[in-house]
Amino acid sequence: MRNRWLGIAALLIAFLLATAVSIEITGFNISDSAQGSYVVVVMLMLFLFIIFSSKEDIEIEARPRNIIYGVATALIFFLVTSFLRGKFSFLFLSYRLDALLFPIILISLIITLFGKKGLFRMKWLVFYSAFASPVLLLPLLSLNGQFTALNAQFVYTVLKLIGEPVIRNGLVISAAGSSSITISKTCTDIAAFVGIAMFMLPLAYMFDGRRSKKLLWVVSGVVMLLVFNFGRMLFISLEWIYYGVGPAVSVFHTFAGQILFDLAIVIMVLLFGKFGLSIPTLKRRISRKRSVPALPYIFSSILVGIFFMVITTPYLSSASVPYSSFYGAPVNATNQSISLLYLSLIKSPASTRIYPIGPVGPDAVAFGLFNKSTNTTDFMTFSALGYPGAPSSNPYGNTSFISSYILNNGAVINAYDSYSNGTEIYIDSFSIPTELNGKYISAIGMEISEPGPYAAGCGHTIGYVDRIESSVYTFIKGGAGHGPGSPLLCASYYTAMGG
Repeated sequence: MRNRWLGIAALLIAFLLATAVSIEITGFNISDSAQGSYVVVVMLMLFLFIIFSSKEDIEIEARPRNIIYGVATALIFFLVTSFLRGKFSFLFLSYRLDALLFPIILISLIITLFGKKGLFRMKWLVFYSAFASPVLLLPLLSLNGQFTALNAQFVYTVLKLIGEPVIRNGLVISAAGSSSITISKTCTDIAAFVGIAMFMLPLAYMFDGRRSKKLLWVVSGVVMLLVFNFGRMLFISLEWIYYGVGPAVSVFHTFAGQILFDLAIVIMVLLFGKFGLSIPTLKRRISRKRSVPALPYIFSSILVGIFFMVITTPYLSSASVPYSSFYGAPVNATNQSISLLYLSLIKSPASTRIYPIGPVGPDAVAFGLFNKSTNTTDFMTFSALGYPGAPSSNPYGNTSFISSYILNNGAVINAYDSYSNGTEIYIDSFSIPTELNGKYISAIGMEISEPGPYAAGCGHTIGYVDRIESSVYTFIKGGAGHGPGSPLLCASYYTAMGG
């Protein structure tokens, strides 16, 4: 029993160290305008879930090979992280792929402390941790528009049934006197219902009872919040009709959502007994096994947690643009404003001219920047506009991949080598998030230059972890690797870093 609690305490400390950076960049605010912000609920409830796991028959397992397994899993985490950061560039954090790797962190720490049997008994904890990233629920979250329309139809139908003279046009409900109210997506955010479910799941795990009863309890909580939200929208609509938009928006609309969310949780916690659930009692088991030396495994798990923290430290300086901030559909990428945006983004000299290249797939348009003077290296830059766009774009023509560079801001530069009219040129491909009219686009650029002093020694700095992960990704991708002659062009580095 004592070893169990020592193991749980060590797991809590090690997991906190391993995920501290991810939690730090997430923050503790759940925003209606950022669907993925609900993940903070999962991140915080994970620590309670670890404590609740003490109900399982687990003990620290004194097998040195468990430490080897834990360290090997940590190295797998490092390789997977290196590949995903190199592959997805800044979108690695936009889609919170860092949190999607929480299961690997837990597997490493649990095996180190409790062995494979302990991992099996704590499998629900590992499974739950994957939902700290919104990626798994993106198909559900993408239905937010349809769900909002359904809520608007509900409010309109009820108002008509009670005899109110209203008309509906999409999400806008209008009454007499040309007054109108809009049922926005933030009023009916699916993420709020996901959030309450994620809050209740660890509690359901803690309770004793049949799984079907636990599932019914969680679903009932979600339904209760749904009913509360229907009532909130209807009440606000009636207040709007009888007292005007001002009182409806400034009073009940401002704080009711959070209060009803908390109220639903309190009510469901008080009613858990009505669903055949009960609070477990930790019975003291008399073990016939001799006491095992726990300290080596506790220290090992904490050291592994520190390793995870070091690996994830670069996230703090990386660009973090939520996936919901990107354009959901293509806009006109050939207009003058976007052309001017690219000219200012790439900071090209005044002697350049734009030459349209044409569409690149269904969601991007490409164009080139050329030097007006004629020489063998007049082609300076290739750019494409994507929504949200691929994290990188390979250049056309006869090129060979050399290496990748994961920069301090999370952007990735891919360096290529090519020949044009017998002249060797270096091509750096990269993408960066760029704000346009309140939303973000993925600006994909390519800087091209002849080899020479311009291609080296420009004083660019890349962090140690980023540098190692860049080498790992380059190796996985089959590049020649880094070296004194690696063609990281100064222009690419400063543009991708936003300088």
